[in-house]
Amino acid sequence: MNTKNFNPRRNTNLQPLNLSSFTHLPKAILPDMMDHANLDRVLNTLKWYGRYQVTQMCLIYASVLPGSLNILAYIFVGYDAPHTCSEVSNTSQLGLTVRNGSSIRYSECDIFVDTNSSQGILTDRTYCVAGNAYLEHKQVSIVSDWDLVCGQASLSELTQTLFVLGQASGAILCSSLSDRFGRKWTYTISLMGLMVSGLVLSFSPNYAVFATFRFIGGIFQQGTDLTIATMIIEWVPTNKRFKAGSVGSCLWGVSLVTLAPLAYLLRNVSWRYLQLTVALTAAFSLILPFTLDETLRWLMANGKTKEVERLLKKAAKINNVPIDDVMASYRYSEVKVALSASDKATRDIEQLGNGIANGTQNTVVEVTVHDCTDAKENGMDATVENEAKTALLNAQNENSVVAQAGETNGDEDITGETHKSTKKYNLLDILKNRMIFKNALIVWYCWVVDSLVYYGLYMTSSTLAGNRYLNYFFNSVVEVPAALLIFLTLERFGRKKPSLMFHTTAGVSLLGAVLLKTFVVDSQAAQIAATILSMIGKLTITTAFGILFIYTPELFPTNLRNVGLGAAACVSRLGGIVSPFASMLEKMVAWGPGAIFVVMCLLAGFLIQFLPETRGHELPQTMEEIKEWYRANLPNQKKKDTKYR
Repeated sequence: MNTKNFNPRRNTNLQPLNLSSFTHLPKAILPDMMDHANLDRVLNTLKWYGRYQVTQMCLIYASVLPGSLNILAYIFVGYDAPHTCSEVSNTSQLGLTVRNGSSIRYSECDIFVDTNSSQGILTDRTYCVAGNAYLEHKQVSIVSDWDLVCGQASLSELTQTLFVLGQASGAILCSSLSDRFGRKWTYTISLMGLMVSGLVLSFSPNYAVFATFRFIGGIFQQGTDLTIATMIIEWVPTNKRFKAGSVGSCLWGVSLVTLAPLAYLLRNVSWRYLQLTVALTAAFSLILPFTLDETLRWLMANGKTKEVERLLKKAAKINNVPIDDVMASYRYSEVKVALSASDKATRDIEQLGNGIANGTQNTVVEVTVHDCTDAKENGMDATVENEAKTALLNAQNENSVVAQAGETNGDEDITGETHKSTKKYNLLDILKNRMIFKNALIVWYCWVVDSLVYYGLYMTSSTLAGNRYLNYFFNSVVEVPAALLIFLTLERFGRKKPSLMFHTTAGVSLLGAVLLKTFVVDSQAAQIAATILSMIGKLTITTAFGILFIYTPELFPTNLRNVGLGAAACVSRLGGIVSPFASMLEKMVAWGPGAIFVVMCLLAGFLIQFLPETRGHELPQTMEEIKEWYRANLPNQKKKDTKYR
């Protein structure tokens, strides 16, 4: 065999290898090819906007409605209905001395008996001995239904705290399961669990059952939300991620707005009907096991070769795209094939010429394969192809199991297919690398800020109308223009600059609102201006929060992506737990919550400048890829690169 002149790095006329003819190669080769495939090219060849992808995205987007409603439906389900002590039929029930000239006053939690005497008016007090009377019907909420008022009022707040704690638990648990076992089943089981827990809530016989399943519902809600955030960006090409994320943000806003008319229509019936309706919005989860597919990116990152090829063929057929073109795009990207061969096989490969092999036991041959679309037109050098085939066959005949240099043996799934061993990551891997940990800390802080300010503004916003349904509607409708801002800014400016800009704008606008409310109290124009600035702050922090859902997953490799997002969502629950106390602080110090929001937003804007930009960067697959990317984005590194140009 004449291999003297064979050198693919020098031979500029080298044509694409016909890899489809290498069907006899060990299966371990294919996962390595797969790992380095350019998924963007595959998705574009497949037509990422085709019927298959649109169907998959719709199944993912559909969960935004139940996911959002389960968070804020408690505003109406746990509504603190106005109440007073019920009137007693007999004054002897009070256990107080009631004379002919005495008057009885009923307040929210106490009954007062005022009696005239020579010393003035004497007042005795007792609790609501006959129970509570509500201005609306008895079952308007769990508060009125189970009398969670006065001494029991803390139990109502506890259910919301339990839900937030469930979210924190779900953020860690479900995100780890998603990275380890796949997006599809984590998403499907979480959504089904959200529906079941919601149904149990609507039929809860008592408070204990309600509180327990409120916690469980928080786990499944977070499992649903975080998994779909990852799935959305993994199903589309790099330059379309911002559009997919913007659609999700818009649907989130629309879903929150729909809660107001839904709750209004059900206002005259039991709270259980509203809770039941919210739970049933997740009923479509029952068809997900048969209709939803795993994301290609997760399958590729975990060496699921057969499943990847099956889905590509299925998608090509549904999208009416030639299967050969799709499979060619999948197999003919930059490919790394590592050959572990015997001495004889190594010598054969070494003879392929001029430094292709290094003569060691573990030999790495880098084969750069150009687009296969030119193969049919340009033909192929038969000598070159035969030489390559011969070397690979020699390696196979010598029982040279193919694996990337330094990798361990593969494992076998239930179908009998052998996959390359793929390293599984966990939260500790974030802590081990200084650069990744630094970026994670910045992102986590931003999540805490956005959660605290976002929900805190809901708690402390001034009443825009006497009707609570209308008040909620105006606070929610701002979510829709926020989604539009995400769409308009991410494509043009990336992730980093808009995130910095919106956090800073939120801080400045809230600062103006605080100053006007504190120092210009008597001016009606100033109060109107303060309200406008508060709404601007709500709009911008909502936009910043939406960007975080897109930005965060892009900062982590595939097998750590949902863990990174889950950890961020988990720490953000600190803001969710603290936010209800904002209204209590406002009663004591009117400017207190606003001042805290301002400082935290401005600090977040400052820290974001140290994060890398992810726009146009394909999602990293491995920890090594993301380390190299982070190094390339270091400010000092950029200066060095510019200096030596």
